Amino acid sequence: MFHEPLALRPRTSALFVHDPGFATRPLVEALLVRGFSVLELELGDTSAELARALESKGEWGLLIGQGRAANELLRRAEGIPGAQALALLASDVEPSTCDVIKAWKKPLFVVHSTNDEKVSIARAEAVFQAAFQPKSFAALEAGDHGLSAPVDARRAADLIADWAAPRWPTEPRSPHEKSQHGDVTVSWLGEGLAHVMHAPPHHWLSDEPPELKGEERGPNPYDMLLGALGACTAMTVRMYANLKGWPLEAMTVRLRHARMHAKDCEDCETKEGMIDRIEREVQLGGPLSEAQLTRLMEIVNKCPIHRTLTSEIRIPTKRVP
Repeated sequence: MFHEPLALRPRTSALFVHDPGFATRPLVEALLVRGFSVLELELGDTSAELARALESKGEWGLLIGQGRAANELLRRAEGIPGAQALALLASDVEPSTCDVIKAWKKPLFVVHSTNDEKVSIARAEAVFQAAFQPKSFAALEAGDHGLSAPVDARRAADLIADWAAPRWPTEPRSPHEKSQHGDVTVSWLGEGLAHVMHAPPHHWLSDEPPELKGEERGPNPYDMLLGALGACTAMTVRMYANLKGWPLEAMTVRLRHARMHAKDCEDCETKEGMIDRIEREVQLGGPLSEAQLTRLMEIVNKCPIHRTLTSEIRIPTKRVP
């Protein structure tokens, strides 16, 4: 299965081969979130699909092999166009395939669980020892061979994705692009409610809690809204204090969102239905005078996000191809 990249300019394409039944979703998602495109192949007992894939598509910069399927990938690794790095996850590398490891002079990452009862970690260590530098090894202190527990699978996935990402840096924005606010793309991961927020060169996940049928893999949309207001508040006050040379040594902003009946709000223009309410608490630390504290609290309401939320907002929406 080919997974389209979530970034407009993908870092590179990753070829991921694995045994039947392996929980692939965490690794695929971790790579997609970081801007890779992914071709995922379940090899089983045949390599025909891998052969067809190598003939039909261009280059793969990142190779990932899991279980016994890693052997077939290793046998072909040197002949795969564009291959620059190799990761082995819970791999069951045969002795005859170790010669390929010895010949592989590019970056290698071996990830294996200390609790793997099917393939001992000692075999993974032997593969690691056979390889030349640059190479890395990660021993997971939990997890079975198939990484059946989601927390173990995600940990291994993040290790591989974080190791691979810096080898294909994203293209920096131009100075003109950096000056623009709000160039964000939101993409679905294909299952559940989790979505990726992509604001080049940054990325993060948003999800809902289990009671809303989510998996809580990231902050929910309202948490991100409050986080944006809190961060903008703190940054604006910090910049002002720095400009004035005032001794603001610490600052904490706490926010809570709630909805209330308009009739219960004495100073609201809206008198019917429900209205949104955001409570904000600001704690300022340092040897500040009362006059400085008063002025900094005035600056709180001048942060750009505060002004956006309290002004008239228009959200024109259109469908695009």
